[in-house]
Amino acid sequence: MSAETINSKLEQAYITDERAAWKLWLVTGDYDDAPKKRTDNRLNEGTAAPIQSFTSPFAGKTIEDAAEWLKNAPEDVDLNRMFFAVLDDRSESDDTITLCRIGDGGMEGKKGELQYFPEEAWGAQIYLETMMAALSTTACRVINAGSKSGVSLI
Repeated sequence: MSAETINSKLEQAYITDERAAWKLWLVTGDYDDAPKKRTDNRLNEGTAAPIQSFTSPFAGKTIEDAAEWLKNAPEDVDLNRMFFAVLDDRSESDDTITLCRIGDGGMEGKKGELQYFPEEAWGAQIYLETMMAALSTTACRVINAGSKSGVSLI
C-alpha cells in the first residue's frame, strides 16, 4: 500500500475527529516502538501524516495474526486490546478501513472472538470511538498499512 493511501486514511481519521488529534498508530511490529502508558493522564498521539514510506509487518498475514500480536502486547504498551483498525486490499479502492473487535466475554461477544467489518474511511475513527465509549474503554491507537492477501493495522 502506498504512503499516499496511508496518509489519506490518517488524514481522514484526523479531520473527522472533533478533538482533532492523531489517534491511529502505524504498527511497526516491535512493541518497543509502541506508545507507552503515561502517568500524567494525557493521551498518546498516534501517527501524524504525512509519512514518507511504510512497510507493514503484517504483509501477507491475516487479521487474526494482527489480533494475536495485539493480545500479546506487554502491559506497559498503551494500545487498546479490544478494538483496532486495518488497512487491507479494499481500503484504497473502496475508501474503507476495516474495524476489528476482540470479544471480552461480556457485552462484546465470546471471549477472544474476533469480529470485523469495513467502514467508510471518513467515519471509521468516529465509529471506533463510539464503540469504545459504549464500553467505557480507552482510546484506540493501533494502526498499520496493508498488502495483497494480508492486512495491516491502521
